[in-house]
Amino acid sequence: MITGKRILLVVALLAAAGLGYLGYTAFVHSEAGFLTVSQFSSQAESLVGRQSRVGGVVVPGTIKRDAGLVNFTLAEGGERINVTYQGTPPDEFGPGREIIIEGRYSAVDVFEATAFGASRSVCNICH
Repeated sequence: MITGKRILLVVALLAAAGLGYLGYTAFVHSEAGFLTVSQFSSQAESLVGRQSRVGGVVVPGTIKRDAGLVNFTLAEGGERINVTYQGTPPDEFGPGREIIIEGRYSAVDVFEATAFGASRSVCNICH
C-alpha cells in the first residue's frame, strides 16, 4: 500500500530531477559552454563529427554568400577555422563580430555551423 509520505517523496525526487535537468540545459546552452577557436584548434582531430560550440571573431573580408550558404573564417588567439552555414545568419552577424557557433567539424577541415549564439563587436581582437 502506498502511503502519503511515499507519494510526497516520489514527487520531491521528480521535482529535484527536473530542476537539475533545467540547470544542466541552461548551462550547456549558455555562453559558458563553448571552446575558443584556439582551444578548438588544439583538439580539432578529436572533435571531428562531434557536436561542439566555438566562440571567436568573424574575420573581416572572409564572408562569402552563395545561394543560401554562408562561408566565413572565425579567429581568436592567432588561430583560425573555416566555417560554413546553410541559411540566413542572424542580423547581428558581420565582420568583426564576436560570435558563438554550434555545429560539427567535418573531416575536410570545415566547421559546419547549425546555430549562432551571442554576438558583439570586438574587431580589435580579430587580427
